[in-house]
Amino acid sequence: MVRKNGSQLLEVWSPVDMDDDEPERPSTSWEPTKAYLGREELSLEEIEGVRERFREQCIRQHGSVVRAWKVMDLNADGRLSYFEFMRGCKQMSVANPRRVWRALGRTGLLTLRCVDPRLGEQLGTLATAIWFNCGSVENAWRSCFNKRSKLRISSEDFSEACQELRYQGDPVACFGELCSEKASNGMSRKEFGFLHSWMSPKGHPDRGFLDAPISKWAVPAEPWTPPPIVQKRDARL
Repeated sequence: MVRKNGSQLLEVWSPVDMDDDEPERPSTSWEPTKAYLGREELSLEEIEGVRERFREQCIRQHGSVVRAWKVMDLNADGRLSYFEFMRGCKQMSVANPRRVWRALGRTGLLTLRCVDPRLGEQLGTLATAIWFNCGSVENAWRSCFNKRSKLRISSEDFSEACQELRYQGDPVACFGELCSEKASNGMSRKEFGFLHSWMSPKGHPDRGFLDAPISKWAVPAEPWTPPPIVQKRDARL
C-alpha cells in the first residue's frame, strides 16, 4: 500500500498486502502450524519410508539410534523441537530435513518412538518396569543391574536383571542400543541413565544421575603458603 504524505510517497505495510499462500508464524514453539508441517500431505507408506531411511542414516553415521538421538537432544529432555531437529539434521547432512519433520514431527515435538517405534516401545516398557519395581533408575542400577558395584556391566548382567524385573521385551536389543559408547567391556552408569528420560518429571532429567560425579582432582587446589617462621628462644636466657 502507498500513502501520500505531503510531497513524499510512503510505502506502508498492511495485512492486505500479504500473500494468501504465505504460512503464518506459529504463536508458540510447539504449535503444529503450516509453517512447520508444510502443505504436503504424506501417505502412510511415504511416512514409513521416510522414517526407515532416516533411521538407517542415524545408524550409519552414529552406530545406533540412541547415540544419534543423544547428539540431537543436547538438553537430554527426551524431546526434540523443530530447531533442535534441524540442527541435528544439519550435522548429519540429512537431505530434505523438512520432509522428514513433516513425516515424523506431526505433533510439534519429536520423541524417540517417532524415529524408531519398536525401540521406543521396548525402552519405554523397560523404564516402566524399573519404575514399578525399583522406583528410580538410580536404585535399579545399584540394587538390581550392578550389584557388584562395577564400572560397567556386561550383557549377561543386564539380561539377568531384566529377568528379575520380569521384563517381557528383548534385553539383548536394549543393551546394544543403550551402549551408545560402544565400549567392549559393557555398559556404563551414564549410558544406563538414558532410561531416565521416560521417568523424569515434565521432561527435566536428573542431571546428577546422567552426569558423572565431580572428581576430587577436578576441584582447584588452594595455593600453598609457607608456614609462619617461629623464632626460637635462647635456652641460656
